[in-house]
Amino acid sequence: MGVFEMVVAIVAISITGGVISKSIKAKVEAGKSGNKKDQKISAKRFNEIEQRLIVLEQIVTSEGYDLKQQFKNIENE
Repeated sequence: MGVFEMVVAIVAISITGGVISKSIKAKVEAGKSGNKKDQKISAKRFNEIEQRLIVLEQIVTSEGYDLKQQFKNIENE
């Protein structure tokens, strides 16, 4: 990769990161300025997602869960 390509890649990554960052900040600010009902719904949804994540972590970290074997089974189907 030449210098020009590297500069273009760095600029593209920086711009993309900035856009994503501003988008996330805008969503957070919109959530803060929303009414109490919207905030309760958002908090409820967040708690639901958090509980699902906890369950997924328990599944993946439990003994007997063999991810590689599951991938092999899918490949063989």
